[in-house]
Amino acid sequence: MTWEMIIVWSVVIAAAVIIEIETFTLVSAWFAGGAIIPLVLAMINTWSDASIGWMIQVIVFVIVSLGLLLGVRPLPFVKKILKMATVPTNADAHFGKEFKLLSDVKGGRSTVSINDVVWTVQVDCECKAGEPVILKGISGNKYIAECVKAEKVEKPAEVKKPAVQKTPVKRVTKKGGK
Repeated sequence: MTWEMIIVWSVVIAAAVIIEIETFTLVSAWFAGGAIIPLVLAMINTWSDASIGWMIQVIVFVIVSLGLLLGVRPLPFVKKILKMATVPTNADAHFGKEFKLLSDVKGGRSTVSINDVVWTVQVDCECKAGEPVILKGISGNKYIAECVKAEKVEKPAEVKKPAVQKTPVKRVTKKGGK
């Protein structure tokens, strides 16, 4: 069992790379990386007097693959333990920001320009071109947005004057006839 393990690890690497190219999930790439060390161990075992059995190669494969996977894509409970912050880096970096519509809303959709790229937005109200919207989420290839309506300016409450008691006014007449 010398050349067989070289072939096994080569097939594992090739299969993981092909799966990664087809799916773009960044999961099988770590298994390709994890198979490189056992492949080297199998080569050492074949071309030298070393005695590195297939069980040790499999253990190394599992440890290296899991190490690569968890190092790049930590599990949710690991994120909580390490209190890792999620940094918005892609479309989610624009959530909560205000953008102006490029066109009138028709059928609940319009467009906005984000970093010189025109995006379709699904809008919850009828707005005209140039009016601001706030991006709230994303669905497929379009942003979900809310119209920013001009806030209603409330009139200040009328200040009530203190109640004045009405007292009858006496007419004062001048003496002397008038």
